[in-house]
Amino acid sequence: MTMFSDGVLPDRRWVARRVMAHQVREGRRIPVSTTLRYDTRDPYAIEFTFHVARGMDVVWYVDRGMLHAGVDAPAGTGDVRVAPAHADHVLLSLERDGHLALIMMERGPLVRLLRETYALVDLGGESAHLDWSPVTDALAS
Repeated sequence: MTMFSDGVLPDRRWVARRVMAHQVREGRRIPVSTTLRYDTRDPYAIEFTFHVARGMDVVWYVDRGMLHAGVDAPAGTGDVRVAPAHADHVLLSLERDGHLALIMMERGPLVRLLRETYALVDLGGESAHLDWSPVTDALAS
């Protein structure tokens, strides 16, 4: 998708899926209900919302391209890393302030979500979905 000749961005669209992930801690797998969400207003990222307790969510944004690469080979640097794991799973490593969370997820739901995101925004077409007007307005004033 690209911007139309009148300069108007394509309509906002999104896709969301609820999956069961598992936090890997001390050799155990702890189930964590997780919502994966992609919104064309933020076309480079997939939002992971981990529902850790009633009314308490932990949200991470993961680069869509890195997630795509990470389902087949290790990808990422810094706080977020993604890598294939045994038995058709993917391991998401999230680190902040010296704390590390390892999240194991089935590969299939991630791949299906990625395919749905590419139906909304082609790989490489993300910038056409960004609203640059606040930036250009600020630079012009």
